[in-house]
Amino acid sequence: MFLKKAYIKLIWLALIGLFLNNCHAQTDIRSSIRQCVKDKTDKHFQDLYSESTLDVYLMVDSIESSLRSADILKDLSKKEYLRLVEGVKKSDSALIENNTIKEFSTISGLVVSDIVSFCPYKTVVEQENEIESSLVNQFRLSQRLLATGYEFSLIKEYIVDIASKDFEAVEYRTPIMIMLLFHLENKILERTR
Repeated sequence: MFLKKAYIKLIWLALIGLFLNNCHAQTDIRSSIRQCVKDKTDKHFQDLYSESTLDVYLMVDSIESSLRSADILKDLSKKEYLRLVEGVKKSDSALIENNTIKEFSTISGLVVSDIVSFCPYKTVVEQENEIESSLVNQFRLSQRLLATGYEFSLIKEYIVDIASKDFEAVEYRTPIMIMLLFHLENKILERTR
């Protein structure tokens, strides 16, 4: 009986250890992505605007907040993001006329390849075997996304491939928002011609 209880405790401790290690690995992954995006974005902005910088994650938070206030996004779920992709694809005027979208869409072309492809690649390489997240799936699709000009069907696949738990983190939603801003920038330009 004593051995059975000790064995059960050992199993529970091992499971807790695995859970805590996985949580720590996810935090490391998000931190690595965040730092890469910050470094790349800062470099682009310093090259173009001298000392200006932009926190891409605060920008995405601001856009999401604006879209929620305008009732374009009901929440930050995968289902709502898939609906958002359809709105962008159909040139929804509420999106094209949104002031926050207009304000930030012009920078999407500047940072899109770094956020969609370079930073996930860099993180996958740095973290090697420790990655058990949606990042591997994101990276797998990134080259096809770049080659097709961020085709809407691939953006949807990109969203679907992200685990629901990962999708809660802004680091996983940011590449999607940047790709959508890239499309919206083109649609806004088409309307002004």
